[in-house]
Amino acid sequence: MKNTKYVLGLLYKLKPLIFNRFFSNKVLIILYIIFSTSVFVNSVSPNELDYIKLEITNEITFDTTIDEDFSISKFDLFSYFLPVSYGGSQYLNEFDSDFENKELIVTEGSNYVRFDFKDNLNLFNVIKNKFILESTVTKPKVIQKNIYPIPITKIEDKYLIYLEFNGLVNLNDKIKNQASTLATGEDDVFVIATKVANWITKDITYDLTSVLENPDQTSTDVFNSKEGVCKEITNLFTSMMRSLGIPTRFVTGYAYTNSEELTEYLGSNWGGHVWSEVLIGDIWVPFDLTYNQYGFVDATHIITDKSQFIRNNGISLDAYSYGIRIVPNSLSLKNEFKIIEDREKLFDTGFDIELSGPDKLSFGSLGYVTAKIINKMPYYQNIFINFAKADVIEYLNENNVENIYMFKPYEEQELTFKYKIPNDLDENYKYTFPFLVYNNFFEKSLKIEVANTFQFYNEIKHPEEKTKQIFYTDNNLYYKCDYELGLDVDNLEIICIIQNPNNFEINELQVCVSQTCKNLNLKVNELVTLTFQTLKKETQLFSNYDGNSEKINLNFKYPQLVLSHNAIYEDLKINLQTITYINNLKLEILINDEIIFDEKISEFEVLDLTPKPGEQNLKFKLYHGEIIFDQIEKNIFIEKTPFFIAIKQWFDRNLFEN
Repeated sequence: MKNTKYVLGLLYKLKPLIFNRFFSNKVLIILYIIFSTSVFVNSVSPNELDYIKLEITNEITFDTTIDEDFSISKFDLFSYFLPVSYGGSQYLNEFDSDFENKELIVTEGSNYVRFDFKDNLNLFNVIKNKFILESTVTKPKVIQKNIYPIPITKIEDKYLIYLEFNGLVNLNDKIKNQASTLATGEDDVFVIATKVANWITKDITYDLTSVLENPDQTSTDVFNSKEGVCKEITNLFTSMMRSLGIPTRFVTGYAYTNSEELTEYLGSNWGGHVWSEVLIGDIWVPFDLTYNQYGFVDATHIITDKSQFIRNNGISLDAYSYGIRIVPNSLSLKNEFKIIEDREKLFDTGFDIELSGPDKLSFGSLGYVTAKIINKMPYYQNIFINFAKADVIEYLNENNVENIYMFKPYEEQELTFKYKIPNDLDENYKYTFPFLVYNNFFEKSLKIEVANTFQFYNEIKHPEEKTKQIFYTDNNLYYKCDYELGLDVDNLEIICIIQNPNNFEINELQVCVSQTCKNLNLKVNELVTLTFQTLKKETQLFSNYDGNSEKINLNFKYPQLVLSHNAIYEDLKINLQTITYINNLKLEILINDEIIFDEKISEFEVLDLTPKPGEQNLKFKLYHGEIIFDQIEKNIFIEKTPFFIAIKQWFDRNLFEN
C-alpha cells in the first residue's frame, strides 16, 4: 500500500497511467490508474465539436407599479441578445417570440430587438423568445504573409475606428513599450498577433474575483494588476494591437465552459463572453485568449455583436411616461442553451504530431521528448501545447511546457522537452513513466522505461532549437502636415502626423520646422502628432535620426487670390475670389503704393474703385497677422472718361437723386 500511494502522489496528473515494477523474483505488477481532471474528460465536450445546432430560450421579465392617472408616450425595451447570421460560421434558422409588437434591428453598428410596450404594459411583464441557431468552428484561412508594419495610408478609412482608444480601452507607456518589444524584428501580422496573445496569456492571470470586485478594469489596470476576466484581458489585447497600428475589434457573445468555478458562478455551462478579431490583410481573424484559441474559435462561441468597443449584451429601457415605475431589481434576462443536434464529428486541428526520444534511461539520467508537429493545411495555424509528466520527473526547460506555437502553411517544427530522471528511485524496480503532449482536441503519449541497469546519460545530444531569423524593415518615415483650420490668432499652427512604419524603434528623432525642433522616440509602427507655431509660411520640414537626414516638402494648401478686372474709363471693377482654408483673412490693395483698401474679406468680393487715368500699378496682398499667403501685382492702363460721357453720368446721377 505504501508503494501504491507513492505512485498516486507522483503521477496524479496523467491519464491513463501505467506503472510497471519488476521485483527481483521477476513478478510483474501493473497498476492502471485513471484520473478525471479539468483537462481530460471522459465524454466529448461541446467545445470539441466542429458543428452544433442550438435551441436558445430567452426570457425577459420586469415588474411595474402603475398609478390610476398614468400616461405613456413611449415605453420601449431593447434586448441586445440577437445572435444573427455571421459569415458562414453562424446561421440563425428561426426566431419566435410570444410578444407581437416587436422590431428586429440588424445594422453594421449593432443588433437588437425593440419591444414596444406602449399599449402592452402590465404589472408583471414576461417576454419569451426562442432562437434556433447553427454554429460551426470559425477558422478564417490566412494563406499568405501579410507584411508588417502597416502604413496608415494602406488602411482603409472604414477600419480606422478600430485603431482608436476610449474608456476601458486605454493606453500608457508601459503597454506601448511591451507591444513594441514583442513586434520588434517581426514582419508578419499573424506572427505579431500570436506573440501578443501568448505574452498576455502567460503574464495575465484569469481571475474570476475581479468580476465580483471590479468588473470593469481598463487595459492599463489589467496590465498593472496582472489579472482579469475575459473582457478585461480582451481590453488589454486590443490596446496592445491598436498601439501597433493593427486594427482590432471586439466580439460580444456567449460560449460554453467546462470550468467548475465558472459554472458554479454562472449557474450554467454557458455564459457571456468577449473575444477579439484582428484584421489580417482583409480578413478578420478571431483571437480568444481565455480559451487559448488563436486564429479560430470553437463552435460554442455564439456571436451577438462585433464592434469598435464592447457593447451591451443585455437589456435596457427607453420610456417617457407618467405614473409608472419599474420595481427595483425586477428587470432581468435569462438565457438557456440546449444542443439539439451535432454531427458527432470532432474538430480537426489540422496537425500531425509524432513523439520521439530515448526510451530507456538509468536513474539520474538526462532525457528529452521531441514533438514533431506538422501543419497539414495551406494556411496559418496556431496550436496550444501542454506537456505533462509525473511530478517526480524534473523539467529542464519549463518555459516550453505550456505554450502557443504558430505555424505557417505546411510548416513543420520540432519542440523539445528536456527532463531529468530522479536519482533516488528503488534500484530493485523498473519504472515506466508516460509523457503526454496534449490540448483540448488531441492527446499523444510516449512511455519511457527507467531502471538502474539501463544506460546513464549525463549529456544527451538532442535536436537544438533553431535560431529565429529576424527581419528588419527599411521604410522611410511617414509625414503628413497641415495647419489648423479656422485660425483666429496671429501665428500659424502647423500640425504634423509622423509615423514610424518599421518593425524597430527609432530613438532620438529630431523634427524641425524653421528654428523650432522637437525630439522624440518612436515605438514600432507608432504614429504621433506634433504641433509647431510659426509666423511665416513654412515650405519644408527637416528630420534627423541615427545619422539619417531628411528634408520634406510640406505642400500646404495656402489661401490664394483669383481675380479679374473690368476697366471702363475711370470705373474699375475687380472680381475677387479667395480660395481659403483659414478664417479672418485680410486683403490689402495698393494703387501706385497708396493703400486704398485694407479690410477683412469674404470668399467672394466685388470691389468698385475709381483710380486716376493713366498707367496704374495695383498690388494685392492676402494676409493674416504677419503671414502673407498670396500677392499679385498688375499694371493697368486707365482711360480718361470722355467729356460727353462725364456730362451724361452727371445728369444721370442728379436725376436719380431727385
